[in-house]
Amino acid sequence: MVSQHSETSEHDAVNRTAAPLRQSVVEALRQSIVHGRLAPGARLIERELIEMMGVSRTVLREALRQLEAEKLIDVVANKGAVVRNLSRAEAEDLYSIRAALEGLAARLVTERGNADTRRALSAALAETVKAYEDRNPQTIVASKNTFYEILFRGADSETLSAMIGSLQARVWRWRVLGLAHPQRSD
Repeated sequence: MVSQHSETSEHDAVNRTAAPLRQSVVEALRQSIVHGRLAPGARLIERELIEMMGVSRTVLREALRQLEAEKLIDVVANKGAVVRNLSRAEAEDLYSIRAALEGLAARLVTERGNADTRRALSAALAETVKAYEDRNPQTIVASKNTFYEILFRGADSETLSAMIGSLQARVWRWRVLGLAHPQRSD
């Protein structure tokens, strides 16, 4: 009985350390894609990424699978992973879905939210307005992300959070591209 417990504990320790490492790789690659350091069409060469990030092939491949599920990359036969191109139709689709989910979140916050949530939303909105006035794209994105995090957390719906989470990186990518575009309108 003791040896079984010992084996389980060792196995659990491996899982706890592997997931954060994979998540760190996912987050680093996601940020590089979202912020344009990895441009649409760029090949993600496993060997180079493994060496650069200092991780195993298994960890990298798991991270790439997650980014593929998030629709940030495509895995092309005989070519490997490639950063996905963004189309206008995809943007319109994403924003339509996001708008519907945001409306639902707002309704749920009014039904379930408390005074602390409303104060936090008000403060986050004020920060977002200030960021737009300062015209700093990074601050705008960060403040909007904070606002939406509070909104979705305040909705208190695991299902809604999971659905919005699957869209989040793709929407962030569009938001960063739009805010950084020299011809964008305010």
